[in-house]
Amino acid sequence: MPALKRGEYVDVYNDALFIVGGTIAFLLAILSLSLKMDITRYILINLFFRPLAIAVMDKNSSKKELAKFTKYAWHLLTYICLWIWGFAVACMPISASCLTPGQIMMESDWSFFRTWDIDLIWKGYPHPAPEKLMCKYFMMTQVSWYIHGFFESLIVDAGRSDFILMVIHHVLASVLLCGAFWGNAHRVAVTVCVEQDISDIFLYFSKMIQKSARIPALQNTYLHGFLIWQLLVVWWCTRVGFLGLMVLRCLQIIGPLGLITPFGKDMDLLSMYLIVSLGFFWVMQLFWGLGLVKMCYTQFSAGVIHDIFHDQKHPHKGGDKRKGN
Repeated sequence: MPALKRGEYVDVYNDALFIVGGTIAFLLAILSLSLKMDITRYILINLFFRPLAIAVMDKNSSKKELAKFTKYAWHLLTYICLWIWGFAVACMPISASCLTPGQIMMESDWSFFRTWDIDLIWKGYPHPAPEKLMCKYFMMTQVSWYIHGFFESLIVDAGRSDFILMVIHHVLASVLLCGAFWGNAHRVAVTVCVEQDISDIFLYFSKMIQKSARIPALQNTYLHGFLIWQLLVVWWCTRVGFLGLMVLRCLQIIGPLGLITPFGKDMDLLSMYLIVSLGFFWVMQLFWGLGLVKMCYTQFSAGVIHDIFHDQKHPHKGGDKRKGN
């Protein structure tokens, strides 16, 4: 069994400052509309996202609904950028010093996206420390994003039926990423981030289309049905299927090493924590996936789409029922 080494290439002081700085930057992005402090966010919101929301949403939309739309646009843009970054990191050669388009996705020996072998994500755990250098700032930026998401949920998502679960998700994701980097499970962390971000892109794009009530071409029942069913397939393939297979293969590959055997002589608390947390993370994705199944069933049987987690009003109880063109 490989010697368990922890904390290589971790600079507790400077890395903590980076994460705090990233979190503050994302938080300023939320508050910039009133504080006028974050130029990028200010430009995006005032010149693009808010005018877009006003132009495409129902004219009777409340300020809260407009804020949700701008959140969807902000998250869509961010997740696209994070996915491209993570996609590049996952397939960049270990010896590379920077990212170039030609290195994206196909050069790391352990990358599932190159080899289509999920076992390589776990084999050799804990993984070689030098690999961490190529994904360090990507993982710290992800931590900042999820910490920002925790505070954003407190501000924007307090009315969600799954509010508590969302808050737990953000906290758990942040701690998991930090633990994975410290414990040399960076291959797992980067792969999970990439596969999770795929469905987030589909999710926020679909939400923006659904809320664009003033564009008749986008208010077609068949289009909305296609988007919700497409999201269902992507969600179950990535967040439920792929992540579930990762957890299963971890038990089969890491299990015999004794690292995650409770009270065993080779038991490693950090490894146990990471796999238990990853399993709980998968359970949350399954819960939301079942919610998507319910939404798809409602769309199929009643011809309406109702976000059971986010929308306050059910379409059968006063909401709009939009028919196809």
